[in-house]
Amino acid sequence: MSVIENTSKKRLVLIAGIIIALLLATCAVLVYNQITKDEVIVVQAAQIDESERLTKELNDEYQEALAELDAILAENEELRTEIEAEKENLKNEKSKIARLIRQGKTSSAELATARRRIDELIAGQRDFIAQIDNLKKENKELSVRVEQSEAEKTILRSEVEKERVATEKLQQEKAAVIAEKQTLTAEKDELALQVTQAQVVDVADIQVRGYSVRSNGKLRRKRSAKNVELVKINFELTNNELTPEGDEDFFVRLISPTGQTMAVESAGSGVIKSGDGTDIRYSVSETVFYDKQGNEIEIQWNPGISFERGEYTVEVYNKGFLAGSDTFKLR
Repeated sequence: MSVIENTSKKRLVLIAGIIIALLLATCAVLVYNQITKDEVIVVQAAQIDESERLTKELNDEYQEALAELDAILAENEELRTEIEAEKENLKNEKSKIARLIRQGKTSSAELATARRRIDELIAGQRDFIAQIDNLKKENKELSVRVEQSEAEKTILRSEVEKERVATEKLQQEKAAVIAEKQTLTAEKDELALQVTQAQVVDVADIQVRGYSVRSNGKLRRKRSAKNVELVKINFELTNNELTPEGDEDFFVRLISPTGQTMAVESAGSGVIKSGDGTDIRYSVSETVFYDKQGNEIEIQWNPGISFERGEYTVEVYNKGFLAGSDTFKLR
């Protein structure tokens, strides 16, 4: 074999080796790419499975949360506003998490975020339920306190009513006692008035005469009004067996022809109470000792004023009652 042939064979072997090496490298690359592609497919399939699982879990949790809220609403209609607001919040959160899950089909980070948001949604729902439970508990306690308060109010109202009835009864009894006392007082006063009236010492034979006063102090009988300065009133005391002996006051009232009571305070005039409580103005008074002997009484009165012509009325009072009356004339 010649040198040229050997050289040619060596070249062929070398080229064949290079070609084989290239083929082997190409096969290795193809195999690696296929393996990588299979791994990507596996990861993507796993992400899809996780997405579907998370979607189902999200829907289950959402429906369970709605059911719990509806159950709470059925027992607590007054919480409708809060529960409807919580439903709307759940709906919004569900939409956000569903969007993350859809994005997570191509991103494991998005799936992790969706997982965390589902956990947060569940925790938030539990917190809301806990708040509702606490609120229900507080409402129950408040209801118990209200019931206790109402019971206490009922008892208090009952006690107040008893006190009112007792007070009203006491007032009625007091009013009855006062009325009875007033009746007894009135009867006593009436009886006393009757006794007083029964003990009035009547007078008889009333006479009134006019006089002038001389410079020496002696009196001179006058029948003309213009000359009269002083009058003497004489009357006789009658016997009253009901009247005990002792001092008796007699009040004389002179009524002028014009119907006016003649009264001068400085001359002893004044006012007494009649038996019926009215005021009686009198001209002059005198206190005498009554001894049941039918004594004759004389009272002098110098009023220091002029007398009018005409007919006068004279009234004598004892114990506030009219004891006798008569008339006299001055020319």
